[in-house]
Amino acid sequence: MIRTPSSDTFSWAAASLIRVRSPSRIGTPAFRAMSRMRLAAPGSSSKKNGVEDEPSIFLHVQGHEAEWRHEDGWPLSRAKATTFKVSDDLTLGDTAGKGKTVYDSDPTVGAESIAWDPWSSGLAQSRPWDQSRDDAQSLAITGERLDEALDVLGAATATLDLDATAPVTVSVKLADVAPNGRSTLITMGWKEIGAGKSVFDVALRPTAYRLAPGHRLRLSVALADFPRIWPNENATITLRHAGTQLVVPTAKPAK
Repeated sequence: MIRTPSSDTFSWAAASLIRVRSPSRIGTPAFRAMSRMRLAAPGSSSKKNGVEDEPSIFLHVQGHEAEWRHEDGWPLSRAKATTFKVSDDLTLGDTAGKGKTVYDSDPTVGAESIAWDPWSSGLAQSRPWDQSRDDAQSLAITGERLDEALDVLGAATATLDLDATAPVTVSVKLADVAPNGRSTLITMGWKEIGAGKSVFDVALRPTAYRLAPGHRLRLSVALADFPRIWPNENATITLRHAGTQLVVPTAKPAK
């Protein structure tokens, strides 16, 4: 949730941050927290209550040591674009591989991540929050363990270079992988493409999320995200590693 003050009321812009995740109540919608904020009364533009003097952005950073935080703007000026390339052993890092990976569609992908969807009000709380099974049925590319905490702040972009045997909807997800293998959804995006060779960007939804030290960043590519989108059956893609990369706006956690 991003809060921006206007002349006499707040305008509320919901990006990917419309869900609060806290140790006490994971999954509480952030819009329920609005009642705890100081709102200027309608029609009271002449009355000052201090809101106009606060920083323009108030957002919730999810994940490790989750917190509400003031920022001076959005996108954050202190966030830098970090590029992750795809090696031939399907690791996210600094070195691009020269090989290819073939992936066949699996129509069941998506079922494990619907329990944690930052943009859905119809959550299945009885479902497991661990989406590692979805990752295993996707083309998963995982980074090295982090030496220190890392904030993802803004909209990541995945550039994919691939061949498709049929028109497909490509699903791309970014996940936080814990040392025990548990995978937590950070953000996602989709792109419809035609058959044949394609090089294209998939814009992932904006987010604010902190990965803990020892955790890993994972990029997953699939041809289904059921029930959000209808799966592609009997389709195959061939991903070229050299032309594929992930660009993520990152920053060290604010002091």
